[in-house]
Amino acid sequence: MNPENRWVKKGMFAKSLRIVLGPLIIRKRYGYFAPSLLVEFRKRLTEEILGESNEMIIEFNKQEDDHDDDDQAG
Repeated sequence: MNPENRWVKKGMFAKSLRIVLGPLIIRKRYGYFAPSLLVEFRKRLTEEILGESNEMIIEFNKQEDDHDDDDQAG
C-alpha cells in the first residue's frame, strides 16, 4: 500500500476480534443486545475466524476441565 494514498489514511480501523467477539457472546448467552446492533460485525466474520475462535474456546474448556480434575484428585 502507498502511505501517501489519501484513502489509506482515512476511515476507521478495524476493531480487534476480542473487542467485538465478547459482546457477541454476551448477546447470544444473555440476550442483552438487539440482534441488529451486531449485524455488521457478524458479516465480517469469516468461516476461518469462527473456526479459530471455536478451537480456542474448546482448548480453553479442555484446560479448565483438566484443572478441575486435578483439584478433585488432590
